[in-house]
Formats: sequence, C-alpha cells, structure tokens
Amino acid sequence: MFRMASAMMLMYSFELVLNGVAVATFDDIKEELKSVYEDGTDKHQHRATAEILGALLTAVVDEGVEKRSMVWEFTFPIIRKVFSDGLTPENSAYWTTFLHLVLQGKDPRRAWPIVDWLSSFRLDMSSNAAFKESSKIQLLQQCVVDAGWHFQLEKPIVENFLAHLDHPYKGVREAMGQTLGSIFRTRYHESYRSVDNLIERQKAASSVGSRPYRPTQEFVETIHKTFEQLEKWNQERIPGQQTPSSYTSGCKTVLLWLDSTLSSYECVQLLQFFPNVFMEPLLYMMDVKEDSELQSLAYLVFRHLPNIPHPAGEDSELIAALIRIGKTSVKWHQRLRVLINMQVIYFRRLFLISSRDQEALFDCVAGMLEDTQLEVRLGASTTLSGMIRCSSVALRTTIVETLNAKFVDMLLKSPMPKKSKTAVSGTSTPTPEQTKIILTRHAAVLGLGALIQAFPYMSPPPPWLPTVLTTLANKASADPGMVGKSVKSILSDFKKTRQDTWHVDVKVSLANYSLCVQQY
Repeated sequence: MFRMASAMMLMYSFELVLNGVAVATFDDIKEELKSVYEDGTDKHQHRATAEILGALLTAVVDEGVEKRSMVWEFTFPIIRKVFSDGLTPENSAYWTTFLHLVLQGKDPRRAWPIVDWLSSFRLDMSSNAAFKESSKIQLLQQCVVDAGWHFQLEKPIVENFLAHLDHPYKGVREAMGQTLGSIFRTRYHESYRSVDNLIERQKAASSVGSRPYRPTQEFVETIHKTFEQLEKWNQERIPGQQTPSSYTSGCKTVLLWLDSTLSSYECVQLLQFFPNVFMEPLLYMMDVKEDSELQSLAYLVFRHLPNIPHPAGEDSELIAALIRIGKTSVKWHQRLRVLINMQVIYFRRLFLISSRDQEALFDCVAGMLEDTQLEVRLGASTTLSGMIRCSSVALRTTIVETLNAKFVDMLLKSPMPKKSKTAVSGTSTPTPEQTKIILTRHAAVLGLGALIQAFPYMSPPPPWLPTVLTTLANKASADPGMVGKSVKSILSDFKKTRQDTWHVDVKVSLANYSLCVQQY
C-alpha cells in the first residue's frame, strides 16, 4: 500500500532541502532515489520510489521555475520509463496513487510533462501486451479524474477509443469503458466571468436557474453514432456465433461506459437517450445467449434506468416506452424484463408520476396477465401486487375496486370448456377457442391472486377479500392444469402468511362475508 504519511513527511523534508535549510542537497536525494529503485524488479522498490517522487514533485509545486525545472528534468525520465515498461499488476496501484498525489486539486499545467505524455497515448492494435495497454489507460483515467474539466486534451483520445470499441482484449476494453465514462462525466462545468454574469444567466434561464447536466450537441451525436455502429456490427454478426465478434466486444465497452456514468450523479445527462436509444438495444443484448458476460452487463445497465431521477413531468416518455415494449415485443423475455422496470419506476416516482401514467401502467400490467407466455403472466401478477401494495390508500381503494370487478367478470363470463375426446387417442385436444378461454380464466385468477397478495399481513383482511377467496374456491379451484394449480397456490399462500392471526382473521372474515351476502 502506498504510504501517504511517508510521502507527506518527505515532502516537508524536501522543501527544507530545496530551500537550502538542511545539510543534505538535491544531489543526495538523487543518489538515494537511485539506490532505492535499483533495477525496479521488486514491488517495494516501486512503492518507495513512487512515494519519494510524489513527495518531491509536490514539494516544488509552488516553487520558482528554476527549481521546478531542475526537479522535473531529473524525475520525469524515471516516471516515463516506469509508465512505459515498468508497470506490473503488483505495482500499478502505487503509481496510480502517485498520480493522484501529484495531480489532485492542482492545475494540470503544474505537472504538464506527465499530463502531456499520458494524453499522447493511442491504442496499439498490433500489440499483444494487454496489461501494458490497460495500465496506461488506467493512469490516463486517473489523470482525467483528478484534473476534472481542466483536462482539455480529450478529443483525440475519445476519437481513438470510439474507433476501437471492439478491441480484442477484455482488460483493455474495461479500461477504455471506464475512461470514456470519466471523460464525459468531467466535461460539464459551470464557469462565469463574474458574479453579476452568473446571476444574469440564471435569471434569464428560468425562475430556478439553469438546468444542470444538459448534454451538448456533440455528446448527443457521439451517443447516436456509437449505437449506430453497434447496430452495424450486429448486422454483420452471424446469428448464433460462438466466438467473440465486433458486436459483442463493442457492446461490452459501451456498457461499461454507461454503467460508470449511470452510477454517478452525472447520470441525468443520459435521460433523453433512455426511451428510444438505450432500451431496445439493451434488451436485445440480454438475448445474446452465446455471451453470458454481455447478458449480465446489459441487465446491470438496464436495471439502472428506472432508478435514475427524472425532473417532474419528464418521465412519461420512458414509461410509454416500457408500456410499448411490454405490449408489442415479439420476444417474451423482453416483455418479462420490462415488468421489473415498470414496478421500479412506479415505486421511485410514486409521488411524482402523473395520474395518466399511473393508469397506463396499471392497464398495461393488467393486460399482460393475458399474455400467451406463462412466465410473463406470473411476472405481471407479481408486479401488479407490488404496485397496489405501495400505492396510496385512496388510489389503492379505487384500483382494487376496479380490478376486482374486472377479474371477477372475466372469470364468470369465461366458463371452463368441456373436454372433447378424440376417437383415436382418447386424449384431450383443446381448440384455439378453448385455449383462449383457459388463458382468460388464468389471467382472472392471477389478477384476483395479485389483489389478495397485495395485503399479505393486513389483519383483519379487507372486507372485500373473503368474497374474492370464495369466488376463486367455487369458480376455479376445480379447473384442470395451471388454472386450478394457481388457485390452490393462492389459497395456500393466504393461509400460510396468516398463521399467527388466523383465529382473529377467520371470525372477522366470516362476519364480513355474511354481511356482503346479505347486502347482495
């Protein structure tokens, strides 16, 4: 571990030496440094050298040009040699901390030789030394992070990285993705020539000032071009290809870039790309079964989307995109995955979402109970239950009343078809109409089950709940297959979650049920 305390002590000692107060001289420091570094084969030689060089460069930050030039002329050749050929997995962390010590909170021009040398890095596509490439990129990233928006040499670096998103080595791609994220996150800054100018600009923007983290037109074009390139590589990829392709490699780099950005407070600069640029490509990446790493990265980024805070009233487009995919996607995996994000964004925006979007989400999830794929129907039931559970009492009451009537009506108006026996085999062969009726009944059962599961621990249970239980038991428990199985599971789970309060719940429920029957 880089010992910061040692570096700080050395820094003050070197200031005394350079100012001529101490007995030792700068030549003594040079000799000591050479004896410490020796051949540079041991990691502790690198650690000690990094501490000494960091202290020496920090000590002359505020000195005159003559002293700074003297120190840099001695130290920079050593630093350049280490950065070029001396980095290993064991010592790279020491030199990263060294950079942090030299650059953090300082004008990058104070360490211009290092900044200029790192900024000149370009990917060598003919090199097989993956670690050497990735370690240099990591040092460059540290330089960008510490310098912030003051680092103004990013354009050729970005162009070089974007041209080689499909780099063949994983370590290099990971470093590229993280560095691209760091570069674009640090581009935003608020700078005004005077306080008066600041106030004027904020007043002119709006009553609450200018909106931060607006993406520039250049950044917007970069995002669109990047995803267009990924789509081009996707068209060139052979379906089912097992070996890495430009598409899979490029996607991983971009996903690491997005994950880095979405995990920081600068994430809001990507909001406008969620509905139409990110959503469907991410869902497609999750279906590339030949690359499990790509699937997991895409899922990680996809799960970020509903957690990013939108300004009030600006979440409608994302909600509409989720609903569109849930209703129209031909792949059931995609329909199932958007259900997760629907529930998350509904919970996150609970007090900010418009009533129109609330209604659209409930309608979409309720409609997905009739999906042809069993997994989607089960997912929709769980999602609907969660959405009802976290809603306000007033909305919950209205929604439950509406959905209860809807699902009971679906169940009663779709009686179970009688079995038709074939003369040859004697097996049951349902017709398309019968299959549709079974799906409708299953949707109604899952919907009523979602209403029940939305109040798992409410004791006594809501007054309408005994009637729903009775309807399920009388009208659908005898159904064969998945419908009857779902009813039995719902009733069983209801009993299990109420073991401790069962004696109270039964009495109250029977009283409520009797009252409902008398009123009916």
